[in-house]
Formats: sequence, structure tokens, C-alpha cells
Amino acid sequence: MSNDVSSSERRPTASQLALYLAEQTAFWAGGLQHCRAVLVAGDVVLAALAAACADLQRRYAALRRHFRDVDGEPLLVSSDGWPVEFIAGAPRSLGAALKVAAVDASRHFDLDDRPAIRVGVYPVEGGRTLVVLTIHAAVGGRSVAARLLDELGQRYPLALAGPPWPSNDMPAVEQGGPGRVVGSVATLDGVSRAVLAHRPITWPVSRGRGRGHGRSITTAWWLEESHTALLRAFADRVGVSVATVLRSALRILLFRETGERDILLGSPKPTRIGDVAVAADDIQILRHALDPHTSVVDTVQAEHTMATQPVDHPDVLNAVLSRALRPEQSDGLEVQVGFRCDTGAEPPITWAGMVARDIDLPVAHSPYELECAVTVGDDGIVGEWRGAVGLFDEQTLDRMGRSYSTLLHGLVQCPARPIGELDVIHPTDRTRLAKWEAPTSGASGEDTLVELVGRWIRRTPDRPAVVMADVVHTYSELDAAATRIAAALGTLRLPPESPIGILVARRVELPAILLGVARAGLAAVPMDPDHPTERLSYIVGDSGCGGVITDGALPIERVTALGVPVVSLSDLLAADPAPPGRPPHPDSLAYVLYTSGSTGRPKGVAVTHRGLANCLVATRQLLDFQPTQSLLAVTTISFDIAMLETFLALTSGGRTILATSAQARNGAELQAVLARHRPDVMQATPMTWRILFATGWPGDPELIVSCGGDVVSPELASRLVSCTKEFWHTYGPTEASMYAVCERLPRDPQMSIVPVGRPLPGVWLRILDAAGSPVPPGVVGELYLGGVGVARGYIGAPAQTAERFVPDPTSEGGRLYRTGDLARWRADGRLELRGRNDRQVKIRGHRIEPDEIESVLSGHLDIAFAATVVAGHDRDSRNIVAFLQPRQSGAVQDLVSRVAAHARQALPAYMVPSSYALLSTMPLTATGKIDRAALARIKPPRRNVVESDPEARWMSEAWQYVSRGSASRDDDPGQLAGDLRLAWKLRAHVRRELGVQLRLDDIVAAATAADLAQRIRQLRLAAGVPPLRWSGRADRSALVLLQGDEAWPAQAVADFERWFKVSILDIADRRRPQDLPARLATVDAPGATVLAARGDLVTVAADIAHTVRERIGVGPKVLAVEPSAPSGPHPPGHAPQWVVSRDHALLRSWRAAAEDTDLVLLAVDPDAPTDWTILASVVAGMG
Repeated sequence: MSNDVSSSERRPTASQLALYLAEQTAFWAGGLQHCRAVLVAGDVVLAALAAACADLQRRYAALRRHFRDVDGEPLLVSSDGWPVEFIAGAPRSLGAALKVAAVDASRHFDLDDRPAIRVGVYPVEGGRTLVVLTIHAAVGGRSVAARLLDELGQRYPLALAGPPWPSNDMPAVEQGGPGRVVGSVATLDGVSRAVLAHRPITWPVSRGRGRGHGRSITTAWWLEESHTALLRAFADRVGVSVATVLRSALRILLFRETGERDILLGSPKPTRIGDVAVAADDIQILRHALDPHTSVVDTVQAEHTMATQPVDHPDVLNAVLSRALRPEQSDGLEVQVGFRCDTGAEPPITWAGMVARDIDLPVAHSPYELECAVTVGDDGIVGEWRGAVGLFDEQTLDRMGRSYSTLLHGLVQCPARPIGELDVIHPTDRTRLAKWEAPTSGASGEDTLVELVGRWIRRTPDRPAVVMADVVHTYSELDAAATRIAAALGTLRLPPESPIGILVARRVELPAILLGVARAGLAAVPMDPDHPTERLSYIVGDSGCGGVITDGALPIERVTALGVPVVSLSDLLAADPAPPGRPPHPDSLAYVLYTSGSTGRPKGVAVTHRGLANCLVATRQLLDFQPTQSLLAVTTISFDIAMLETFLALTSGGRTILATSAQARNGAELQAVLARHRPDVMQATPMTWRILFATGWPGDPELIVSCGGDVVSPELASRLVSCTKEFWHTYGPTEASMYAVCERLPRDPQMSIVPVGRPLPGVWLRILDAAGSPVPPGVVGELYLGGVGVARGYIGAPAQTAERFVPDPTSEGGRLYRTGDLARWRADGRLELRGRNDRQVKIRGHRIEPDEIESVLSGHLDIAFAATVVAGHDRDSRNIVAFLQPRQSGAVQDLVSRVAAHARQALPAYMVPSSYALLSTMPLTATGKIDRAALARIKPPRRNVVESDPEARWMSEAWQYVSRGSASRDDDPGQLAGDLRLAWKLRAHVRRELGVQLRLDDIVAAATAADLAQRIRQLRLAAGVPPLRWSGRADRSALVLLQGDEAWPAQAVADFERWFKVSILDIADRRRPQDLPARLATVDAPGATVLAARGDLVTVAADIAHTVRERIGVGPKVLAVEPSAPSGPHPPGHAPQWVVSRDHALLRSWRAAAEDTDLVLLAVDPDAPTDWTILASVVAGMG
């Protein structure tokens, strides 16, 4: 591309370009302009003010420029014919005028069509006038807007008096806008990345992070005069300003709200230009890392000391600073929180000779995600929260105002208290928490599973109880089988609560086995026959099983390898019945379920009969399960929810329908089971429901469904709500006896996070911070569960039990289970889950401890270190990636396959990593631990989908072109979001080649080439253009590169070939932009590389020779051939005419000329060479 720029054009500064491109993404819409306003006591003559505006524009070129796309490059173009946008409003009240002016000031600037300045004049009742001047940040910052407004006030009286106008010696407004910000990856002058390095705040987003960071909502709060006086007195005692106390309190509040100790606060530098008070473009970044154990006084004094040494950012907009320092993030600001404090009234000013005062417009945008503005007056403190739309709502900001006021009270009253112990919960919010977290009575009383099922055995002995395929067992048959099993187990003489393993395939007798174990006073240890023998052996040994019930589902050698007595199910069912013994006590052990363990080994959770019975009865009450209804059970018995699936119907007088393991895993077969048995209720994990939908299941308007075991996406929840009778969202870890929280979801198209509702009877919740203190409503903390469902603990693991099962400070003798789940109370009193606070993850419904996987991988003899990370952004596509460091660098032959086989032998299928990567050295942190953040940045091995997607393949090649070879084909074009300049070039390339107009935010939002390809398909379809077809050859002509001179150094040849694939396209772009290559394909052959592309070859031959010499120091001889009428050979460097027909023998006639030629550019008729391989071979033979 030519470097020539006309006199009416100029290249924007780096910051202007960044601001313009950011505006084009629509991501910062409304937040990249600056306005200043004055309210003057008098009328303003519109014609005179318009003349003053025009003169202002004539004086400053920056006010006459707009952007224009010139050959794919955005340039600033001067347009003298376009006047300042002038808005004249109608007379109205001050409040109404402020609202209208704020809307006008927030309007998007069309930088492609008009200069970036507008002036508004709004008459106000009482003979006053509101004057507002707005500029885009690409013109200048807040100080520039203030200076322009001040000068406009000086020039208005001159315009009123009429020409000629005297000269003005006022310093010129900056012409280039804020010039200190450079590209998205360059170093910023005066900015220390080390100082700015911090972990961004994670807000408790309730509605999903939306586009348009600049848009915000505002709420107000206040502090009465009496407490303001106490604050002043406290500040005087400590020796700091009231502003320092307020800022320190804000930092403490944010720490208590988010858990982040190190938070950057942005604060403006107040100054004055002429008579106009402004907040200068420089922002102070105030940083102070908090210690929760430090006293209030020490914290406030440290805040004061820190404020004397702020980090300044000259002329840096926060939005641009964010993209410069974190180009890989498409959202999130570097300085997320702003603080502004006014401590006194501004003196009166004049504007245009009239008495005036500064006005802050209530604009609906902010440079921060959260901004706190405080005005301290004699009658109290008035505060304003401004929160980004999508991150905050009015209820959250109102609650934060209450918490801030509460904190300020505690700050003054308890100056010696550690800041981590200060109360931040307002009495209003504490009352709400007390209601939501109040303990409740259990639903099952003293009943156990034995009594609950026995009641229906006595009432309805002949009613069907269990159904599997064509086999039906009545309640009396269930009773008979359970009685025989209990009697036979009694002969083992095992102590009460002894664990007994259950290792059987899914069969109709399964409920009878579990019921018989309970009647015998033993504790069931359900196991999955599909799990590896190593895991089964560990469970049997760790739980202390007195025996294992088996039915032949496993080979006998695997069963005997478990090392405990084997009890045959057939023998149990054939045993003589015996009178029933005493039913188990509610607090006795019901079952032991093994989950993934953080120590690298599975851990057994000991659940009592009281917890099991309470969950069954409470769920029956919530679902209103009737004796005439049935439930389809699909979950393996080694998953705790199988206990509810098996017995919910049986404790309600209904029917349990058992699906086989094969049916539960196959969507089509599961559909057939649903169609055949028409159950009334079905519980399943999100993945099972997705499998059903993927196989075409339309739903069932008569089916009640519940879903838990993993995070339920809003999309899945909406789908289940819309196609079933009822959808119940459930939550509960094994340690809380299955369900702990449950709710029927209504249809809510606005859901971004699906709530899990309220606790079951007998269950209560606590949400606590890291110090164990309650958090206010809406604030994320760790979820603790209390009540009758809390398990005893972990079998044989007292240290782990003590860590996770802690005393309940509100209940004498009570305990709470620390779930490790993050949660918050919504404003309506419903629970909302927000992820995990440890490394435990859930994948496709299975709870997984990566440490257990790493322990198995590290156990391989050839592995020194192993680490795992979870890859995939979509919850349903998450998978485990394993990183391996071999013990010996040379011993990598088939290592991955051997380690994978080892993992499959020791781990269940859902815990086996989906991909592996070998590392020469495992990245470590400064403390010697594995650096998992570094591992997460390593791209896991993946299949290249580009080859099978024509649009994605085209996009991949186009990205290589616009990035001039700095990107590889395996990289994702979505990474262009980090460099908007490249994204702009890609957009221009797509428009020129494919005739479709991508938006920059399409590219910003894309993560992969496939994402962009999908968007291109949508645009082409909307325009009626057929999809791309990849034929493996060019549409018009071909470039054939012949390596003909063996004297070239090998490295020079390689460099040339890499350069050729990109730079020749650049040359073609200069000559004929309309023929820019749409695709570039390569076919390798001995001695030759065939490149398929489009371009004008003859006119670029000389340029190629010259450029190659400059790039690699070798001057090749170039021979160009253009398809036209046949003629004889021409000397090298000239432009012979030739038509290459299907007779490839004609190519051989060039052999003599080629012997003296380093590079042959051959324009081939695309209809002639139907086989690129043949052509490559022929050309290779020429050498």
C-alpha cells in the first residue's frame, strides 16, 4: 500500500485510531465523549452563538476532521463544508432540560460522516440558558472540552457585536487529541505495568455482562448531618481529610464485597481552565493493598500516605488504557472503580459576561464499571453510585449505599477494630438474611427409608412398584425380596452400620437390594461395575466393606480381586425369609457414596437415614408426588441422586421405572423408554437432557422434570420450561444428602443465571466470607449448608471431615458443611450459584477433583510431573486437558498413548483427560508450585476445523494475509479482537473480496475462525450470495513458483517461499486491489510449490524481483507468462504471451528458458490444469 497521503488527509495518532476503532465496535458506545455544561443567567442569541461555533471550528483543524476509509486505512479527512452540529432546544424546566441535554450529549458520534463536536443550547425557565459542548475523545479530553467551552464563551460576545473580530492569542487547542496512548500492545509512556499489575475485580453480575460498557445507571444515598459531623471529627483526630476517610471506606467496602484486597481506584485531578472548573485528563490511580487484620485508624492513615504518591496517566482514557494493557480481554476495564469527592461549594463564575455555574449532566455513561461520587456539605453527605449496565442494577446499588453508610458508622465508632471485622450489613438487610437463613424443621420426623416404603407395602401390596422393560414387581414382591436379602445378610453377623458393597448391573431387584441392606441395619456402598478395578478395590478397602453383593456383572476374577467376601445376589434372593428386625435409627448410617477426592483419592461420604428420609419426603411434598404417578430412574447407583430416583416413587406409593445403563446413555433409546412407559417424573443431569434434545426429543407437556448435578444454562432451563409440564432446578452435594435447595422455575426469558431457589424443609443456608462473617444480600460468598441433611463426614478421614464440616455458631451442637461453592442471595430471597472457590470442577454432571486425576497420571513410571486444566468456555463442551513432563527427555516414544491407557485403567471414563500435551519443563510459580495459570494459556491440542469449512479456511488465509505472516494458520482469527487495527484490515479485506460488510464487533466477539465463518455465511445468505466452495485451485489464474537455482542458500529459499505467500499478495493489492487474492492454496511437489491465487502477474514481475532482492539479499531472474495469444518465448524479465492448454507438453517447451531463470510466474488458464498434482510434477520436471 502506498505511503502517500494527500494534503487534505492525515494519519490519526495512535490514540485517535484506537478511540475511533473502539467506537466502531459499538462496545464503548456512549462512553467515548466528553461534555462540559454551564447554566448562565440570561438568554443566548442563537445566531451569534452559531457564528462563534463556526469561528471556533475555523480556528482549529481538529474540529473539522472526520474519518474516512482510504484503501483499507482509516484516515482523518478535513471537510470545511460541514458545520458544528448545533442543537437548539425548547424552553423547559431545569430538570427537564438537564435530561434532554444528557441524552443529546450521550448520542453516538458518526465519525465517518461528521466532525466530532456538537453544541447544545437549552432555554430554561426563569430567563436562564443551559449551554453544553460535547466532543469525541478522538478530538480531545475533558480539559479540551472545557477549554473550548471557555473560548466559546469569550467569542460569543464578539460574535454578538459583529465583525470584524479581533485576533485571539489564546493557546491553540491540541490538534491531535490525546497523544500519549499508543497501539494496543505498545508500551505506554509514564505507565508502569508492574505498578498496574493486579487481579481484576469479579463483580456479582446478575444479568450477564452486556455490550456498551459506557452505559450506566445511577442511584443516590445520603448520610445525615449528625454523622457527617462525627466523620469530620474522626478525620481531624486521625489527621486526614474527610475525602480520605470516605475513599478508604470505599476501598474497605469493595474488599468486603468482592474479596479483593488490592483494588485500583481512579480519581480525577481537579483543576480550572479560565472560569471553567474541570477534571483534567490526567487520572490519579490510587492503589492500596488492604490487610483485613489492620485497624481502621492504621488503614485510613495508610490511605492518606498512599494518596501522596499516586500513579498518573497523562491523557489516557480508561477504556483505551484497558485495551492497551489487556488486549486479550474484550471486556473489563483496567481501572474499574472511580472515586470523586467534592468538599466545598464552587465560587461563582462568569461565561460570556453572564453569571454562570458549572453543571454536571446526568449522562448515562461512565469511564468506570463502578463510580462513587460524594459531595460533602454542611447539611450532610450526598453520594451517588454509577454502575455499568449489565454489571449492576438499582437494587444492588441501593444496597451498596446502605452497606457504605453502615460501614462509615462502624468506622467512626470502632477505630481500633480490624477492618475485616467491621459490620457491613445494614439492619434492613440483616432482617432479610435472618428470614432467608432461619432454621426449619425436617420433613420426615423420625421415619426412615424402611418405614416410608413399608407404609405403602402394607397399604398397596398388589400395586406395581418397580418396572424394568417387561418385568414388573409389585410392592409385595419388593417386600419379599428385601426380606430375604436382609435375612441372608443377617447371617454374616456384621456389626450394625457395617458397609456392604453393592456391585450389580442395573436390574429390577436393585430397589430390593438397597431396601434389604437398610433392613439389615447395614450401610450400602453402591459401586458402578463399569469403573476400573483399581478404583473399586480402593473403595472396598477404604470403606471397610464386610462383603460385596454381586450378580455376575463383573468377571469373577475382578470380583475376587477386591479382597472381601463375595455375596451372590442369587443366593440372597433364595434365602429363607426371617422376621424383620428393628428398623434402623434415623441417625444411623444409610449409605456411603464415593466422590472425587482433593487428596488424589476418592473420599467416602457417610449419609444418615435422617438425611435420606428428609430429602425423600421434602421432595415428595414439593412435587406433590401422587401414588398414581411414576418416575423414570436413569442414573447409575454410584451417583447419589440415584437414591432419590430409586425411592421417591416407592415412598409415595408410586412406580419406579428403571432404565438400563445403555438406555440412559443413548438418546434415541431413552426416547423410546419415555414413549413406552410415559413416566410422570424424570430427574437427570443437564447432559442427559441435552442428549435427549440432540436426538430430536420434542418434550412432553405431561412430564415433570428436575435437573441438577451440574450448572444448568439459561438456554437449557428455558427449553425445559417450555416443553414440559414443570421444571424443577435442584442443587445439593452428596454431603447434604442429595437435594438441599430446589425450585420450580417459571418462564423467564431474561434469565442469565438460573437460580436454584430456596432450601428444603430441615435445611438452612449460610453465605459467609473468607473470615467466616455473613455477607450482605447480593454479595458472593462461600455457601454453607446446615440441617438434618448434613452428612456425618468422610469415612476414615478425620482431618478432611474437620475441614469441611464445621460448627454452626448459630446452633448449639449443630454443624455446617462448607460446600466450596460460591453463591449469593438474590434480592427476592432465592439462591444463585456462582462457581467454585477451589479446584473442584463439574464436567457433564460429574464432580471431579483434578488432584485425583493428576495423582493417577503421576503414578505412571515415565511421568515426572502431571497437571490438568479444564478447557472449553461452554459448560457443555468443557473437557480435561493433561500436561505431562516426562522423566527422561528422550523417552517420549508413544508416551501419550501409554499414559492414556494407564489413565483409562485407573479412572472412570468421565475423569479420563480428553487430550494430552508433553512439556519439557512444567511451569512453576515463585513458590515452587505448578503455575496453572500459565498452563491455561497453553493451547491444548485440537483438531483443525479449518480444513473442513470453506469459509473458515478462507478466513484463516485472509487473517494470515492481513497480519502479514505474523499469525500462523493454527491461530484463531478471533485473537484479532486484541488489535483493532488488524481487525479493521480484516474487515476491509472481507468487504473487498466477498462483498459482505462485517462489523468490527463481529470480529471482537469471535473466538475462532469458525465463528467468523459462521457470521460470513449469515451475511452472504442474507444477501442472496451462495456459500463458498473450495475447489483447490484458483478462480482465474495461478502463480507457479519454481525453485530453479540450486545455488540459492536453503535458508534463503525457505525465507523466500514464506515471504512469497504473503508479500506477492501485497504487491498485487497495490496494482489491482479489486483482484486481491481470495484464497491461497499450496500443493507441494519435488522442487516446486504451486500457489493458487488471483492477480495481475505481468505488471508485478519487476516489483517481485526488486522486492525479493531487498528482503533476502538474492536477486532472482523472473519470467512472467500471461494467458493470451500464443507467441514465442521472451527474454527473462519481459512479458511474453502464452496460452497453456490441456497439452502439458507445451510446458516443457519452457525448459530452456527456465534453466536460466530463478522464478517463473506462470498465469495458467484455470480450466486447463484439472489436476494440480500433475501440473506440479510437470513444472518440477522443468527444473
